[in-house]
Amino acid sequence: MNVENFYPVPDVFGKNKKDAERFHRNWNRFVGKSQLIFTRQPEGRRILLKARLFHHSNELQDNLKDVTIWN
Repeated sequence: MNVENFYPVPDVFGKNKKDAERFHRNWNRFVGKSQLIFTRQPEGRRILLKARLFHHSNELQDNLKDVTIWN
């Protein structure tokens, strides 16, 4: 899966599947194409963990780049 960004469904919509799916349909309509991933399933949790690790590794790279440029 090649994903550039992850955005959480707001808590008010994420409490049940129907609301999350409604939010997703509107996101696709007004923001852009996306994929809804349910993190209560093992596969969804695995994807969430990968996204978090990817996010943190990118933060580290940005910080290292700043330090390198500063020196």
